[in-house]
Amino acid sequence: MGRGRKRKPTERQIVEGDPRKRGVHKLDEQYASELKGQRGLPDCPPRLQGPAREAWDFWKPQFELMEADYTSLALTLEGGCILWHQYCEAYETLNRDGRTVFNAAGNEVNHPANARLNAS
Repeated sequence: MGRGRKRKPTERQIVEGDPRKRGVHKLDEQYASELKGQRGLPDCPPRLQGPAREAWDFWKPQFELMEADYTSLALTLEGGCILWHQYCEAYETLNRDGRTVFNAAGNEVNHPANARLNAS
């Protein structure tokens, strides 16, 4: 681990100016040489249905608007959409059946969908 302050990202140095007087072209060269992810999210995977597909259709343009639509984030977005689908299913189940149910012994217990709702 290095000593001292953490380095500023090159892009931030360019925006803030060049207080160290290194030369703006050197900062531009340094920025151009840094690794950058490939832009563009794929279309919605066919395996996503219902609320998961709606979440993808909503979040994809949001990521594009924020210029955060990197190909490497596609699986993360898909995982978020799946979690949203699970949350919606659990929420609908609890609204339909209630938060508590009776077990085989006749005791009132939390509905199993409560755990799914809290997990997602």
